[in-house]
Amino acid sequence: MASLYLIRHGQASFGADNYDDLSQLGKSQSRHLGQVFHQQGIMPTRILAGSLQRQQQTARGIVEGLQGDLTINMEPAWNEFDHENVLQVFEKTSGQGSLRQQLAVADDKEACFQKLFVAAIRRWVEGQHDSSYTESWGDFQQRISAVFKQLAEQVSAHERILVVTSGGPISMVVQQLLKLDTETALRLNWRLVNAGITKVSLGQGGPQLVSLNEHMHFSGEQRSLLTSR
Repeated sequence: MASLYLIRHGQASFGADNYDDLSQLGKSQSRHLGQVFHQQGIMPTRILAGSLQRQQQTARGIVEGLQGDLTINMEPAWNEFDHENVLQVFEKTSGQGSLRQQLAVADDKEACFQKLFVAAIRRWVEGQHDSSYTESWGDFQQRISAVFKQLAEQVSAHERILVVTSGGPISMVVQQLLKLDTETALRLNWRLVNAGITKVSLGQGGPQLVSLNEHMHFSGEQRSLLTSR
């Protein structure tokens, strides 16, 4: 039976000019995860990663921690949805002013951003304004379903595959496996930790969820590495 490890990328640079660049903490999370795999004797047969900078950097950090000669295969279909586009469309239609203006006057900028982001996501998933977005919610779901199905059908027995992706794709895979409603899937997405592990078995009986959002590798002395944003 093959094993698929879905890895959420390390902490990105929230609030910086380039969000897609891993923070120093995010780089440490990635290397530590690779070291944990190495210590547990989990050597992947394949590593796939989306094309986003934070996903590629996380994959490189994991390989560094694994201390192995491994090739990272780029697969853009595992990219996160375009959150900047989702926010931009919401700004134009909400009548509340730009996100930058609202954050500038907010006492708690992180809470303000979270509130606006949730509202923007809810508008996106409604499905009533699909033409406004570069990728609709339905198209995003179909993209992740297709790349996951293709991987599950082409896997060889006893393979160990790491896929470095983001919270959105991981929650879509889990939604499919557990037949979750959209609201539950969204809530799950917001709870996934950086460099956390979701494991799926791939066998003759079809894909089965083994574990969700594992992060015990960030306990004890490594607890300072635990983040969800």
